[in-house]
Amino acid sequence: MPERAQRLIAAARTNVPEGTWAVGAGLLVAGLSAYGFQILAARQLTSEEYGALNGLWAIVFVVAPGFFQPLEQEVRALSPTAGPRGSAALRS
Repeated sequence: MPERAQRLIAAARTNVPEGTWAVGAGLLVAGLSAYGFQILAARQLTSEEYGALNGLWAIVFVVAPGFFQPLEQEVRALSPTAGPRGSAALRS
């Protein structure tokens, strides 16, 4: 392997925050289990029931984060342990 490629790989391995690989593995497991759940649900439910489940799935994973993420950011900004960004948000 060329020396430049080895340096790039070494930099990629050392320049990630602690816990990055654990979070990545968790996301992989969550994605695969969600996919498996959808397959099992499609096989076990009628088309009407599966349609209702998919509607709920969309609400939980698409609509809810759109509502709760701004709420989370406001709570973090108002937190007593907020860093400089939090105190700047309080002043505005």
